Amino acid sequence: MGKKHQHRTKPNRLRQLFTRANKVGSQPSEEGHAEDAEQGREVERQPPPVIPRGPENQTPNSQHAEAEADHRTQQLAKPAWTDKAQAYAAVAIAFFSLVTLFVISYQLRAMKEQSTAMQGQLNAVNRQADLMGKQLESMNSSSKQTQDLIAATRETANASQSVAEQNKELVKHAGEQANAAATQAAASQTQAKASVAQAEAARQSLGAAQTSARAAEQSAQVASEAFNIGQRPYLIVTEPTSVAFTAGQGPTVNIRIENSGNTPAYGLSFNTYFSFRPDPFTGRLEYKIGPESENRYSEDIVPAHYGNTFRYISRLSISEEAITAIKAGQVLLFTYGQGEYRDGRGKAYPLQYCLMYDKDASTLVACPDRYRPK
Repeated sequence: MGKKHQHRTKPNRLRQLFTRANKVGSQPSEEGHAEDAEQGREVERQPPPVIPRGPENQTPNSQHAEAEADHRTQQLAKPAWTDKAQAYAAVAIAFFSLVTLFVISYQLRAMKEQSTAMQGQLNAVNRQADLMGKQLESMNSSSKQTQDLIAATRETANASQSVAEQNKELVKHAGEQANAAATQAAASQTQAKASVAQAEAARQSLGAAQTSARAAEQSAQVASEAFNIGQRPYLIVTEPTSVAFTAGQGPTVNIRIENSGNTPAYGLSFNTYFSFRPDPFTGRLEYKIGPESENRYSEDIVPAHYGNTFRYISRLSISEEAITAIKAGQVLLFTYGQGEYRDGRGKAYPLQYCLMYDKDASTLVACPDRYRPK
C-alpha cells in the first residue's frame, strides 16, 4: 500500500505543475516567466519517476492522469515563436488593408474633383447654348434662307445640349460606381480601374460636346453673314442719266437712285460735284469742298426694290462756246457724288457714283476707273 500511494502522489505533482503553467501562460509577465523557469529547473533536477506500467499497478484514475500529463507536456513543448508569427501576420494584414483604403480614398477624391471640373464645363456649354438661342430668336424676321440656317443652328445647339446631358448622366453614373467601390474594399482596385475608364469616356464625350458647340457658333456666324449679304439694302445710281444744257446756266442733271436690296435704306444723304476738264485728262477727280462742290441731298427712307429721282442744277454757269466744246468732246464734263445710308440695324454703308458726258450718246454714263475720285 505504501508503494502504491507513493506512485500516485508523483503524477499529482506533475498535474499541479501543468495547471500552474497554464495559469501563468494565460497572464504572461516577467515574474511568471522567472517562476516557471525555476520550477522547470526543479523538475529537471528531480529524477524522472519510475511508474510501473504493469496492469496490476494501474487504475482508471492513474491512466487518466497520465494521459492528461502527456497532453500538457506536449502543449508546453509548443514553440512560442508561432504565436508571434501569427501576431505579426495579423498586423501586416491590417496595415495593408489601411494602405488599400487610403489609396481608394485618394482615387475617389481625384474622381470627385474631375466630376466638379466637368460640371463647370457643362455649365459653360449650357450658357453658350442659351446665348446662341437668343441670337437665333433675333434672326426670325429674316428671309426663308436665313430662317433655314437658324433652324439648322438651333438643331445643332439642341444636339449639343442633349450630348451635354448625356455626359452629365455618365459622370453621375461614374460617381455612383466610385461610391460603390469605396464600400467594397475587397474589389476596390478593379472597380477603380472601371471608374477611371468611364471618366475618360465622359471626358471624350465632353470634348465632342464642345466641338458641337463651336460648330453651332460658326453656323450662327455664317447665318449672320448671310443676313448681311442677302438682306441688306443696296443703293446704286442707274444709267443712263440725262443732262440738259442752257447757255448762261449750269447743267441740269437728273439721276435715279434705286434700292436693289431686300430691306429699306434709311437716312440717305450725299453731296454732288461738277467738274470741267480738258481732253485729254490724266488725273483723278477729288471729293473736296470748293467751287466744284454743289448741294447736299437727303432722303429719310428708300424702300426695297424702289428708286427716287433727284434733279439738281450746277451753280457753275456755262457759255454757248463751252456747251459746243463739251458736245464735241473737247471739254470733259463730270458729275459725281459721295454719301452714306444705313440699314434697319443702324449699320452705315457708303454711296459713291461718278458720271461723265458721252458725246456719242449725248447723255451721262459711268466714269472709267481712272477718273473715279479717291
